[in-house]
Amino acid sequence: MLFRSGRRTAHPAYQTLGTPNGYELAIIRDLTNGKQFSLTSYNRATGLTTVIPGTTWVDTSATAQPTQQNFYFGISRDGVWAAIGVKDSNTTPGFAGKLLAFRTDGTQPAVDISPAVWPTTNSWFDGSILFTNDFLLVAGSYGWHWTSATNPTTLQPLALPNVTSNNGANIRVYTVSWRVSPDGSTAYFPIDSNTTTARVNMDMAKITNNGGVPLAVNYTQFTAATGMAEFGYSAITPSNV
Repeated sequence: MLFRSGRRTAHPAYQTLGTPNGYELAIIRDLTNGKQFSLTSYNRATGLTTVIPGTTWVDTSATAQPTQQNFYFGISRDGVWAAIGVKDSNTTPGFAGKLLAFRTDGTQPAVDISPAVWPTTNSWFDGSILFTNDFLLVAGSYGWHWTSATNPTTLQPLALPNVTSNNGANIRVYTVSWRVSPDGSTAYFPIDSNTTTARVNMDMAKITNNGGVPLAVNYTQFTAATGMAEFGYSAITPSNV
């Protein structure tokens, strides 16, 4: 069985995210300023709630109570580190999203690990956020990025192998389709290179640690055009064959 360590918190049923090290993470909205949001950390042992420093943001919407349902969480295997993708409700070009990494106990300020240079003015991280033992991997509207899992800094593009069947570069991200091995050493996610039709030329990428840098290799190397089912929205249900 493979291990999945992150989930969305947009749905009301997922108002908090429990971590393996004894904390509950939550997103709160300011009572007086409905555009202002923050992250809190609740210590299950002591009952102490902390607003995590550096995690407060203000939405740019003209609406007094903007609909903020674009949050994506990922947590490390030990629960010490977490990350969240923040996307402004204003999607007009110029409002790029950002990615914050933070310690779940709330004792240190969050780190803005967004790329130093955005490829477009309205890019955002609207997909997977996952941790291996060594790396934090993030998917967004323009591909996969990585940074250290234990000392996160500015995200860097993740170099991926070509799809074997047409020797094409990956051009798609399947945002809910990924897995991390039980020992935390390896991540897997699909790559897709067909420029006109999705799920025609696909392979599976395998990411491991190569001296402190992620090494992505083509794990399946299908010689014929192959479409794969995604891992799915749960551990047992594939979707979108």
